[in-house]
Amino acid sequence: MIETLSKYYDKFYPWLSTSGIKVIAIIIIAYLLHKVIYRFVDKSVRLAVTARNHVSTSSEIQREETLIQVFSMTLRIAIFTTAVMMILPEFNIKIGAMLAAAGVVGLALGFGGQYLIRDIITGLFIIL
Repeated sequence: MIETLSKYYDKFYPWLSTSGIKVIAIIIIAYLLHKVIYRFVDKSVRLAVTARNHVSTSSEIQREETLIQVFSMTLRIAIFTTAVMMILPEFNIKIGAMLAAAGVVGLALGFGGQYLIRDIITGLFIIL
């Protein structure tokens, strides 16, 4: 039993002392960045949305909450994707092919979803 644990410890400890620290640091930094950006988005949207005389307070709050959710979710996805792309090489997974494939898929979806994206952007400006 001790020999088996020693064998795994000898293989696991070198990785943990080099790449493991990097993975943990990336996760912590991504989490802290998410919290800071969420607070920044929350305060920025609440300052940017101005009160209108003909709109009720509840509809202003709903508009603020909608914008906060849209911006924070977009930034959350960007932070998560970046963190995953930084962590994968630490497990010896090559990300070059994945990035190339994502670029091709993104280009195809961009051409195919032009009208959908235009409608989303128009809706976002209407909410703003």
